[in-house]
Amino acid sequence: TRFTGTQNWNPGRYFTKDTSSVLHVPDLSRPAYYQDWLKGQAGRLTWQASPRNKLNGFVDSQTVQTRGTGGNTAPEAQTCYVMWPQGLYQGSWSSPVTNRFLLEAGASRTQAPFPCTQENRTDIFGFVVKPTDISVLDSSTGYRYNAAASYLQRQDMNRYAERFSASYVTGSHSYKVGMSVQQHVHDRTTTVNGDVTYTLNGTTPTRITQNATPFTENARTKADLSLYVQDQWAIKRLTLNYGLRFDYFNGYTPAEHVDAGRFVGARDFAAVNDVPNWKDLNPRLGGSYDLFGNGRTALKASIGRYVGKMGPTVAL
Repeated sequence: TRFTGTQNWNPGRYFTKDTSSVLHVPDLSRPAYYQDWLKGQAGRLTWQASPRNKLNGFVDSQTVQTRGTGGNTAPEAQTCYVMWPQGLYQGSWSSPVTNRFLLEAGASRTQAPFPCTQENRTDIFGFVVKPTDISVLDSSTGYRYNAAASYLQRQDMNRYAERFSASYVTGSHSYKVGMSVQQHVHDRTTTVNGDVTYTLNGTTPTRITQNATPFTENARTKADLSLYVQDQWAIKRLTLNYGLRFDYFNGYTPAEHVDAGRFVGARDFAAVNDVPNWKDLNPRLGGSYDLFGNGRTALKASIGRYVGKMGPTVAL
């Protein structure tokens, strides 16, 4: 278990005395500060269920919270995140069926929400940013106050992963076949207080920005799949490593309903599939040669084709 936290004063900055006013009046009795903290509890358990079956479990549950980053912003308008419930949950199984044949499997879940809402600020700053408080930017100084420009009422980024492999070792070969697959979830809902933000040049109004919020962005990875076969072949002083991997990535956006806002009505969007739908076949070959036969000096070379890993936002 662990806990860390920081709190820093933001010199020359103060809370806003009246967040319902368009003009900024600092509350000199409340100097600005920003802080963050992390709490985490982790545990691991290994169970030898039988001579040929071992199970492992791992849990790391965390909460990470951020209130502001300093800078040229009033505390009530700074960014914030509440990363809870956040954690990593894993389980694995291994079974040496014989002294030559090994089976392995595992699954994991990464949960990573980090919304930023008006309510997130209440406990730490001792005041409430109300939905009626409109964000104001003073363009002459770049100073924002009263409320943040926007809020993430919901922000979830979760990842699920599963794997399985089988290994077989002979005198000169070490074969392995397996698969791994992942699924991603990304949901984000953005709101703006009053669906407007104001821009002033000092005390002179210059701009009103209207926003079509709330709006929601949803993305899914149906399958980030890999199937592979590989072998390590020892031929006297030469060792060859070669394999073939099939990669498949399929994303989509589910059907979405967006509630009505101040300036727009309710909206509905149909699901969109195959955004994207990728398939790749990737070979690799490598080798090493023991130059003098004493295991101290080797010449190595390898070549392969690989794909880049994609995150949960690729379908947005």
